[in-house]
Amino acid sequence: MPTQNTPAPTTALALYAQQLLKVSKWALYEFNGTDWTIDQVRELSGTLQLSHNDMFGLYRLICIHEADRMSEPAQVNSLTFLDNLPRRTAVICTTNKPLGDMEGRWQRRFKFTQVQRPTDAEVVALLARWAIPPAVARGIALGAGGNVGMAMNEAEEWLQTRPQPEGRGPKAEVQRPPVQALQFA
Repeated sequence: MPTQNTPAPTTALALYAQQLLKVSKWALYEFNGTDWTIDQVRELSGTLQLSHNDMFGLYRLICIHEADRMSEPAQVNSLTFLDNLPRRTAVICTTNKPLGDMEGRWQRRFKFTQVQRPTDAEVVALLARWAIPPAVARGIALGAGGNVGMAMNEAEEWLQTRPQPEGRGPKAEVQRPPVQALQFA
């Protein structure tokens, strides 16, 4: 699978970093650790060695989700890749492992930050922006267990399949509300 720019960030973390670093959507690369291969590392390395100018933002951003799930050969190549990053390239990796379980070589190359999962009340407040009844929002939040992406997908599915009152036309396309601001404690 060839390396491609992501047309839009797929996670709140990528969106936050993209806005913070003023990264163009054309200079954002997102990968999942389970799909991150040696060939992708090499291809991305070659792509990033090309000259970079401000036309696509100040930085290039690489997001690798579930970095702990990379194969051993991909991890080794990724560490070499990280040692030779071109200037103005930022890398964010996420993991579901406890910080102490990450291999020492990774710990020396990154600054680790632990982010607490949102409470059910915070997820319910987010879903309230979609005009979802409170009881349904609470059920979705409890089922998602702090996974905001899962909660948003469940809410979107509920909005698309909810019964329509008599006399109403076809269901309108569901529009996700824009993310206003993200705060990390």
